[in-house]
Amino acid sequence: MSKEFWKNTAIRAVKTFCQSLVAAIGVGAAVSEVDWLGALSVAFVAGLVSVLTSLASLDTVYEPSDNVDGDETNDSEAKG
Repeated sequence: MSKEFWKNTAIRAVKTFCQSLVAAIGVGAAVSEVDWLGALSVAFVAGLVSVLTSLASLDTVYEPSDNVDGDETNDSEAKG
C-alpha cells in the first residue's frame, strides 16, 4: 500500500463523510433542530465504510504501466 493509495483513500473518505453529513442533516432543517450526534455518527460510519471498501478493493486496483500507447506487447518479446 503506497502513500498515493492512502492519500486517495483519505480523500474519498472525507468526501463520503461530508456527503453523508449533509444528507443526515436534511434539507430545510434549522441548526437547532439537527441531531448533531446522530448526523456525525452516520457520517463517521460512512467514512469508515469508504476506507474499508478501498482496502477490500486493493487487489483489484489497476496500476497503469509505462506503456502509454496501449500496446500489450512485452518489451522483451518485441526486442527478441
